[in-house]
Amino acid sequence: NKQVIIENDVNTAVIGYYNQHKDISNIGFVYQPMDDLAGLAFIVNGVLLSGQHGLVGEMPFLPFMKQQEQYEYLKTSTGIYQILSQMITLMMIMNDPQHIVVCCQDINHDLLYQNILKYIPYENLISEIIIVDNIESLIFQGLLLMSKERLTKI
Repeated sequence: NKQVIIENDVNTAVIGYYNQHKDISNIGFVYQPMDDLAGLAFIVNGVLLSGQHGLVGEMPFLPFMKQQEQYEYLKTSTGIYQILSQMITLMMIMNDPQHIVVCCQDINHDLLYQNILKYIPYENLISEIIIVDNIESLIFQGLLLMSKERLTKI
């Protein structure tokens, strides 16, 4: 008779980040492992977006960049910037969040920013980009918050 929470890792991470930054009500979160495909999550007006079928942020299903192409990008040192800048640009034109949080190992903020400028050539239009290196702590914080909310509903 125990309750469990089963949730997407990036969704719980963005909830954990939002819990630390409640003054930021629109957040985009990108988790890009160095050897696997990315995931995105969004908080909009303080609410996690999940969609009707839970497909929000499932980057492997992009119609303009097939899964194999995404894996090819990950094989090169510049490819990670190419794929991240495309995903961040997509997030910005779809949602225009206040913060875009990027969790990816060994990412240079300036190099990422310069790659985004290839797609959005106006610096004043680019959301604030925050780079974090520990998704696990954000996932843990998100799960704690979700657990507390569930317990208050019992």
